[in-house]
Amino acid sequence: MVVIFISIVLLSILVSAKSESTFFKKSPGALDVQVTFLNQDPDPVEPGERVKLRWKVENKGAGALNDVSVSVSEEGPLHLTTKEQKIKEVGSLDSRQIGKDSYAVEWEFDVDEQAVEGDYEVDFRYGMGDASVKLENFTVHVKSRDTVVLLDKVEVIPERTQAGQEARVHVTIANLADSAVDDVRVSVDLKDLPFATVGSAGEKAIKKLLAGESQEIIFQLVVDGTAPSKVHRIPLKVTYANREGKKYETQTNFGLIVDNPPQFIINVDETKVYQSKKKGNVVLSFSNIGKSDINFVVLTLLPSPVYTILSPPTSYLGNLESDDYETAAFDVFVEEGKTKDVKLMVQTTFKDSYNEEYVIEQEIPVAVYSPGEIQRYGLGAEQSNWGVWILIIAILAVVYYKKKGEIHKFIKKVLHG
Repeated sequence: MVVIFISIVLLSILVSAKSESTFFKKSPGALDVQVTFLNQDPDPVEPGERVKLRWKVENKGAGALNDVSVSVSEEGPLHLTTKEQKIKEVGSLDSRQIGKDSYAVEWEFDVDEQAVEGDYEVDFRYGMGDASVKLENFTVHVKSRDTVVLLDKVEVIPERTQAGQEARVHVTIANLADSAVDDVRVSVDLKDLPFATVGSAGEKAIKKLLAGESQEIIFQLVVDGTAPSKVHRIPLKVTYANREGKKYETQTNFGLIVDNPPQFIINVDETKVYQSKKKGNVVLSFSNIGKSDINFVVLTLLPSPVYTILSPPTSYLGNLESDDYETAAFDVFVEEGKTKDVKLMVQTTFKDSYNEEYVIEQEIPVAVYSPGEIQRYGLGAEQSNWGVWILIIAILAVVYYKKKGEIHKFIKKVLHG
């Protein structure tokens, strides 16, 4: 708060002789005027805004003052609003008109939009009739809004990419300050991440960004062939300087989605199903041949007119990482008359790395043979083992009875039962 005391000595120096004579006849030896600068609102004021300046005028002397006026001047980027007048009439000030009874006066100024941050002085005067006094200048604080450069938008094209593919990252920078900023630098930190820049470095520069201006920069990235399916967080840093050379830094991150589609194959790992009208066991293998995990895998053998399912139709395989596999076994009975491939109807249910569910049905062929083909290919050999065992037993029996000298009895017994 600035307080100015005006004494009779100062007044007598500044006013003309005629004015001086008239002035002191009203309150000889008793003039004591105090002008106090109350405040500016807002404080500080920003370029382009409007500010109110308030004073109070007190008469601490013993005599009344008449025909009092006050005035201000426009300085620098401060301009009175169109409704304001430079001079305001106070009228009379009674003796000892102080404190809550003091006279309050205010002016409203517009601050130029191009105003430079700093302190500006306002010239204040008061007077009576033709006499006036210029007081010590009052200071108005003008301060630019804190410099703010905003990462307005980050867009990745395509929105979802895959291992081995390229992606463009569009970064929009916006200057929200009321003044230009210089040497704007935007950089991505790809350390320990499965990405690399293509055709340029990981830092881009903008020489100057004007107040309220936005600019877009583009980073071209390639995704490593081993990148897993997930949302990868990429650090992004922006540095810049304001007109006074003060440096600022903003850090954030954005997500780049790597979405490798699930890939798998189902094969017949083992089978005992060779011919129709027979029961057999078939083992199916599920192999994850993609780059992403496949979770909550369930294999279900669906019913079909060509076979009957004798075992539980559903098998839970769990979660499979890349290059992993699991097996599921089913017992089936092939219906009569099938001498070609039997198509097993298999339903696969699973979720990918982003918890999206898939339900896929496919046919898995299992070869079925005729009796002649089974004998020719040596399939189902375990079903003819009884003949081998009978032959072995017969040979052993011959040897035994021969040793006993009863070979003829043995042969007779075999022939006649």
